Amino acid sequence: MVKMTSRSFVLIWLLIASALLLLTSCDDSRDVDDQTDGDGDGGGVEGPVCHAAPLDCPELVCTDELSTLYASTSGALSQCTTIEGDLTVHSQMNTAIEPPRCLRTVTGDLTIQGDPWGDDLSSFQSLEYVGGRLVIGHLWDHGGSWGIKNLDGLSNLREIDEFLTIYGNHNLENVDGLCNMEHAASIGFSDNPSLRDVDGLEKLTHVPRSLVFISDSKGVGHPSLEDLEGLRNLISVGEDLLIGWWFGIYFDSLSDLSGLRSLTHVGRTMYIRNAPLLQDLDGLDALVTIGEGLSISNNERLHDISGLSSFEKGGHLLWITGNAALPDCQATDLVDQLGLHANSTEDNVCIQENLDDGCTVPDWSGDCGGTDYD
Repeated sequence: MVKMTSRSFVLIWLLIASALLLLTSCDDSRDVDDQTDGDGDGGGVEGPVCHAAPLDCPELVCTDELSTLYASTSGALSQCTTIEGDLTVHSQMNTAIEPPRCLRTVTGDLTIQGDPWGDDLSSFQSLEYVGGRLVIGHLWDHGGSWGIKNLDGLSNLREIDEFLTIYGNHNLENVDGLCNMEHAASIGFSDNPSLRDVDGLEKLTHVPRSLVFISDSKGVGHPSLEDLEGLRNLISVGEDLLIGWWFGIYFDSLSDLSGLRSLTHVGRTMYIRNAPLLQDLDGLDALVTIGEGLSISNNERLHDISGLSSFEKGGHLLWITGNAALPDCQATDLVDQLGLHANSTEDNVCIQENLDDGCTVPDWSGDCGGTDYD
């Protein structure tokens, strides 16, 4: 039996979110493409933010730990073009430190807990490459980050080798500044209550690992997120695609999934949870395969899942639970479409607490006890 558990995601995302990363570095041999949007069906982020050029600074490679908490950083940070190691930028920084406007490359992790020089990360206007993880924000339970309103200063960023984590930003409204980013191994959004859209992600066609919209704090989530149009060129996600997770996450403004219209493959698991305005899954009509399993849960107005008509292979796990307006017959039709079996020891199927329309729901052998998705 294949089961989806939240334990692995907790270990990954909370560890990233709580880590204090201290050093940075980069390889400034990468070029910046100043196109404003990806291929696909047009639109995207336009305007001067996507055409901003990096500063022409003399090459200076900086090493050792760099943190804006310490006065020793002030003499070097503003002139560094490459940091071989990690860099942590604190919202409460040493006031003598000048911004890293020449910085093009960080070979390790870059953590930005707040923007002490402004509200748009314009102090990172030359940044092109992060060799480790880029973390923007701070744990919500530790107060979060209040100073960042947008990411316009990151418009020259092209590549992140590991995770991009954007979390706990009270006032972040958009990520338009990521308009030239072509690669990040994994992307996570958590507890950004003012975020309206993800229109800066148009150049992404493949996410090798996971793409998640989750929460580290019950009841926060992304209540202002209106659409996923910024993902309209996304074709595949290598591991997990999570819209909602096991905390009480809310997507009070998300009414459709049309932004995922190019998506054909998810390598491991996919969740669609806690979106009270979502009425159908028409945006998923290109989806063909999910490697391990799908959960469609707690979407109170969802009444039609026929948008999954191209869905052919979904692993051995399917949960359709707590969708008060969704007829049971549609749920059981999807089970048949995927060739899953009610009494199989291999398949974990759970259909419950949806709309009783007279369709017989078998006594599924799957575990509906809550350990997999709550």
